[in-house]
Amino acid sequence: MMKILLVQVRASDDIMLEHEVACIERKLSPRSCTLVHHNAVVTPADPAWLDGVDAMIIGGSGDFSVHHPRSLPWVTPLRHVLEEALKRNMPGFGVCFGHQVLGQHLGSQVITDPDASELGTVDVSLTDAGRASPLYAGFNDVIRVHSGHSDRVQTVPEGVELLAENGRCETQSFRVRGTQFYSVQFHPDMTGAEARYRYLAYREGFADRIDGEARKAAERFIEGDDESTELLGRFVDILASP
Repeated sequence: MMKILLVQVRASDDIMLEHEVACIERKLSPRSCTLVHHNAVVTPADPAWLDGVDAMIIGGSGDFSVHHPRSLPWVTPLRHVLEEALKRNMPGFGVCFGHQVLGQHLGSQVITDPDASELGTVDVSLTDAGRASPLYAGFNDVIRVHSGHSDRVQTVPEGVELLAENGRCETQSFRVRGTQFYSVQFHPDMTGAEARYRYLAYREGFADRIDGEARKAAERFIEGDDESTELLGRFVDILASP
């Protein structure tokens, strides 16, 4: 059975800690794999987390920026773990914040750019490399993804293949060359319905207290446009293939 490490990057009182784990477990089901998880914000990331696992996923964050000074005490050890994973040629998958920390680690700047922020279900276009990648095999040239970010990897890092882009974010998806380490700015861990739930939970905590403006914003996540939720399962299938 494949063992996958999920590195979470959320405060200890983040109400979506368990939701993130559950969403990822659903995307990996029914494959023969088990998910173990550590929280890099609560406990300094340790390269020993990689021992005995076959791959790693670095998840999103409800409240942190990679480049903010307050994140430095735990982003630095997380980058040490990431470097060790790359040295071991361990397969990996970065999601949103995880994508940004990988981009930063590979030498690109991560910036907060409200003018290029995305919230809801958006289109991204596959590059030639994306169309040739087993991760996106059989997808249309333009796919719908669920996204929520104001930070982005500003430029395509050295040493990666760019797999997807759009007009707001050039660096929507890439793969570290020579590895099975993939990364996406968007959220393949959530369906449109799950993204709506998470957004509303962060706004108020309880659905019956949500104001109309928040509900309207949540409706930007389109239920049923969920093709990108295949990606985490495809990642595992790629690792399992001979």
